[in-house]
Amino acid sequence: MKVQKAHSKRVIETACTRYVIQVSASDTEGVISLSMFKCVRKEMKLHYHQKLTETFTVLRGSFMFNVNGEDCELGANDTLIVRPCETHGFRALAPQSTLLISFSNGPNRDDFFTELADRVNKGKQ
Repeated sequence: MKVQKAHSKRVIETACTRYVIQVSASDTEGVISLSMFKCVRKEMKLHYHQKLTETFTVLRGSFMFNVNGEDCELGANDTLIVRPCETHGFRALAPQSTLLISFSNGPNRDDFFTELADRVNKGKQ
C-alpha cells in the first residue's frame, strides 16, 4: 500500500492555474494519475489526447466545458468523461472553482504540466 501524505504532493502553479498532483502516473506505471486543478482563466483552450481518457469531477464552483463542439455546464459533484481523440476544453465560471482530474492510460502528465507551467511563467505560450 502506498499513502500520499499532503506534504509530499507536488504543486505546479501559474498566474491563472494551480495543479496539485495527488497520484502521479509514475507511481502507477502510467495506468492513472490524479490531480486537483484550480483555474481562473477566462478563455477555453481546445485540445485532444490521442490515447488518454480524461475524467473531470467538479469539487467546487462551476465550469463550462466544450466537447466536440457541444457546450456543457458542470457544477459541484458533476462528472464528465472525455475519451481519446475527443476535442475538449474548459474554463471556470466562478472564482475558486476546483476540479479533480484523472488521466487514464497515459504518459507521465506531471512532466507535461511542469513544462507547461515553466513556459507560461516565463511568458512563452
